[in-house]
Amino acid sequence: MLTGMYIKEKLGKVKYFLVGEKGLEEEMSKFGHQRSDETDVDVVVVGLDRFLTYDKLNRATFAAIKSSKIIGTHSSRFYMSKDGPAVATGPILRALEYSSNVKATIIGKPSTLMFRLALKLAGKRKEDAVMVGDQLDTDIEGARRAGIDSILVKTGVDKEAGGMHVLGVVKEADSLLDYL
Repeated sequence: MLTGMYIKEKLGKVKYFLVGEKGLEEEMSKFGHQRSDETDVDVVVVGLDRFLTYDKLNRATFAAIKSSKIIGTHSSRFYMSKDGPAVATGPILRALEYSSNVKATIIGKPSTLMFRLALKLAGKRKEDAVMVGDQLDTDIEGARRAGIDSILVKTGVDKEAGGMHVLGVVKEADSLLDYL
């Protein structure tokens, strides 16, 4: 939701090239953005794409070169699939940035932009929020940058806080009740 909203606020309704899946396309559509498979677009939007092909990455590269704009939903290296950690959006973004020589704007974690937009939508202050996450480099680091407390859940990618300040480290999500 935040990616489509951000693009509409910053660029208006756009024609975009999608490196991503159906859910992201549906989100973009809700904000009036128009998907195109051509390279003559306003922006390249990048999310998780488990069906990414060389051809799609190649076309996205030239769309990014023409538009000079890449918007990423987040920059996580991994996500937790049913089979364990799997490559997420970050590596796709890095390949596209490298091939196009265009720096992406990241909407989600670890960008503070996502935290600010989420707090605004919730009508809350950062002092009233806690980030619960399973990755140090995105969830916990993003919260730190935004000045929001965080709790690491060990069921995900990272199992220890690794020296990062967190309110706590819990074995599983059910243990979060101890903090209420």
